[in-house]
Amino acid sequence: MGAKRKQHSADFKAQVAMAALAGDKTLAELASEYGVHPTMISAWKQELVKNAKELFEHGNKKAADPQAVTGAMSLSLHQIPEKWLMDNLGLIRPEYV
Repeated sequence: MGAKRKQHSADFKAQVAMAALAGDKTLAELASEYGVHPTMISAWKQELVKNAKELFEHGNKKAADPQAVTGAMSLSLHQIPEKWLMDNLGLIRPEYV
């Protein structure tokens, strides 16, 4: 049986494509640094350039819903331990005021 192919995350692909787009290093240098073939880097870079305009289009269906973002933020704020809030933000418990 052959070796299983690597599946790279979208974050990793974006990071490599952005590095290629910056042009500070050659494809060979990036391939060595990230451990992927230069052809893959070139393909990811082309895909990034091709799809970049979608980020700025009006009426983009993939745009974040403000209520969903607010709900996610409030959920994460409730998960912050009270002790951390008191120690790092100087908050005082209501019963001590």
